[in-house]
Formats: sequence, C-alpha cells, structure tokens
Amino acid sequence: MLKYTGYIRKIRYYSESSHYIVALLEVEEDQELLTMNGYMSNFNDYDKYVFYGDFEIHPKYGQQFKLDHYEIVLSTDEEEIIKYLSSPLFKGIGPTQAKYIVDALGENALSLIKEDKHHLDLVKGMTVAKRELIYEVLTSNDYDQEVTQFFMGHGISLRHIGIIQETYKEKTLEILQNHPYQLVEDIDGIGFKTADELALKTGGTLNNPDRLKAGVIYSIKQSCFSSGSTYVLYDRNKKLFIKLFIILMMRFLMNISIL
Repeated sequence: MLKYTGYIRKIRYYSESSHYIVALLEVEEDQELLTMNGYMSNFNDYDKYVFYGDFEIHPKYGQQFKLDHYEIVLSTDEEEIIKYLSSPLFKGIGPTQAKYIVDALGENALSLIKEDKHHLDLVKGMTVAKRELIYEVLTSNDYDQEVTQFFMGHGISLRHIGIIQETYKEKTLEILQNHPYQLVEDIDGIGFKTADELALKTGGTLNNPDRLKAGVIYSIKQSCFSSGSTYVLYDRNKKLFIKLFIILMMRFLMNISIL
C-alpha cells in the first residue's frame, strides 16, 4: 500500500450523501498534483493528511489514486504551523498571533496544545476566548479519526462511514461497538451482510439474538422489494432466511479455513 503526505487542493466531485470524493492532492512525494478518489467524511484545504491507498486505472479518467484510509497529521514545520493557525479555520488568529504561538511553543506547538490547552497561556497576547477557539478547532476531528481507526482496525471499508456518521452522530461508536445490527433497520443501503461482517469482526457471535432478528428483517425487506409487495408469507420468508444464513455460514467457514 502506498502512502502520500500533503493537502487537498481542489475538489472535483463530492457527494454529501455518500461522502465519495474526487480531489486533487498536493503531496510531498510528487511535484505534480495527484488525482484521488475515495471516501472522506470531513476535510478542508488547511489540514495536512497522510493518504493511504493504491493506484487504479479508471476506464474514463485514467490513472487515479484510490484512497483506502487517511489520517490528519500535525505539522512540525514552523512556517506550516504559522500558515495553518492563521488560516480561516482559526477566526481571529492572524499571522502575528500564530507566530507568537510558535515562538512560545516551538515546532511541537500543535501537539502540545492538544495535550493541554493551557500551554497557550504562555503565549503573548493570548486570551481565554482565543485559547478555547484554537483548542476546539484542533480537537474537532478527533472523534471522526476515532471512528475511522475503529473501521480500519477491524478491516472494514470506509465506504459506509459517511452515511453511518450522518445517522448516528456522536453515538456512532456506541452503535458500531454494541448494536451493529441496528444499521439494517436504520440505514437504507446497508444490508444484513454488511452489518453482519461488522458485528463478527468486532467480537459478535453467530447465535446472537440480534443477529437472528436482523436476518429476519432483512429477508422480509428483500422479498418485498423484489416482488413489489407490502407483505411476505411466512413459509417464503422462512426459506429466504435459511438460504441467507447457509450462504453466510459457508463464507464464514471458508474464511476460517483460509486463516
């Protein structure tokens, strides 16, 4: 897997519903702008990122960097820090105040502020309001990063992160960790197989009652959508339910044998 460090310089396409993005990146490893596509729930022109992924050939647009996952990095370059802190993200913090911060806290200024916002009390001209603003902006993406790390730590694609976060907001991690089958009922476009994969990768069991309930709901939905009906007969749904779990069990056993 390849890794690039840099900034988002231009958005060519972005979907608010799916959080799918096509963007041009300015990266340290290449002099030319890099075309990237993938899923990002939150982003801006001022944060510095590490992008992970591989190249693919798009049938219409040619070679692109397909994003697998990403993380925000805190710059340790003093000029970059000054430029960042005086950006529109930090309203009321201009280049002069940003330089005072770097002069007082050095190249680790951003990490020191995140560790303890009261480090800013050492800075010339700092007020309580400015201190709180800087700290709030620097930590605003922490929860999104935690959710992303949770997905990646369990080998789950970022494809569904955007829509899940839109639905559950600050309860996202709680739902993912404790009630993953709830996704089947709450979110259109996320079916039982996706929720089941998430649940099993995070310690769920095959005989979990929530798993059986979600499987029944999913098979009912599938039957109704395919036939255009508003109901499904018990015997038909029973067959669909059993077929679904046989397929999932076979996949599960195949994955076990591979491991």
